Amino acid sequence: MPPDRLYNRLGQLHAEFLTALEFRRNSGFNPDELDRWVYGVRTESTADLVHDDDVTGIVELEAEIVWSPDEDEPEPPSGEPPFSLSLTLTGVFAWLGNPDDDDAKLWLEVNGEHLLWPYLRAHIASITAASDLPALTIFTLGVPRPAGAEQTAAEQAE
Repeated sequence: MPPDRLYNRLGQLHAEFLTALEFRRNSGFNPDELDRWVYGVRTESTADLVHDDDVTGIVELEAEIVWSPDEDEPEPPSGEPPFSLSLTLTGVFAWLGNPDDDDAKLWLEVNGEHLLWPYLRAHIASITAASDLPALTIFTLGVPRPAGAEQTAAEQAE
């Protein structure tokens, strides 16, 4: 499939919702050691098509916050990380036109996680803000671009 078909506007995010959530504040966490921990985000996504009157794309994005001691700190933390958090978001995509099933599925696999990422960031920030810890706002995610795509002048200057 030509790259321009992967990155065009075939699908539009119609709805996003939280389908699973587990948050647990670790009682063995010492708040004075918050800076000794670094987080990462482990994700896995699945994409499917549903055929009713129209083709609907469904992407499930499972995410988990994973913690590790900050290697730049002179002393490792003595207790547990601040919390454990895992959640699943579901995105429902509507299609412009009637795309080929293979094209639509590939489009969802390439673009689904990136389009759901801002919602993941918002949910994680809201959930953690409701605890007695500072809100965690996870990093942004770059938009995928086709191989060989032209760079803008600003990107070339970097």
